[in-house]
Amino acid sequence: MLLIPELGFNAAELEELHMFIRNGGTLILADDFGFGNQVLESLDTPIRFSGKLLIDPILNYRNPALPKIARFEKSQVTDNISSLSLNYATTLDNTPGNEVLGASSSFSFQDNNGNRSWNPDEPSGPLTVMAAHAIGSGRLIILSDPSIFINGMLTKDDNLRLLTNITELAPVFYFDQSHLPDSRLHQAKTYLEVIRAFLKTPAGTVGLIIAGLWLTTLPLWYKRIKSPLRRK
Repeated sequence: MLLIPELGFNAAELEELHMFIRNGGTLILADDFGFGNQVLESLDTPIRFSGKLLIDPILNYRNPALPKIARFEKSQVTDNISSLSLNYATTLDNTPGNEVLGASSSFSFQDNNGNRSWNPDEPSGPLTVMAAHAIGSGRLIILSDPSIFINGMLTKDDNLRLLTNITELAPVFYFDQSHLPDSRLHQAKTYLEVIRAFLKTPAGTVGLIIAGLWLTTLPLWYKRIKSPLRRK
């Protein structure tokens, strides 16, 4: 599973993905505004993420940018799913009709200009949000909203069921995190590990002793500066 690939891929990574699928693997690519199209282009599929926001003013969860999806084709991925709630999703372009797994309602539209209102030159629903594409002996499953799997969205409609169906596609499941940007928490942990490693060195030990002595004597210096005799 590739979720929100916000970091680009190099040639070796793309070739490895291609070989993985051709040899019978299943790749789940869930993206909206990241580097998903780089993967799709390397796999020679015509499908692309549009990179435009999907809006549904009628069938949604409290917000037109949180569209509900109720159009599905029968498949292992969509088994026992009647409705999904998306969260600031995009759409899929150039999807052959026989590869569509899920689509938005007839009220939806692709917001090309970002004004949250439909204009005559903007594509209207149903618009593809989920597709399956065969490559060699493997398959590619594309979803136009990775945030459907965040904690706050898993409890909405059949979102959790979708994740369950995906994890049941194969006995072994790999989750790629190498193309996700580091979170602030992860960065903080990294900095702490660097500091900890430095403090184990002789230079770090000496620096820690000096810092300790400085902190210990700091109140004394402060008291001396504030004393009446010092002010005279």
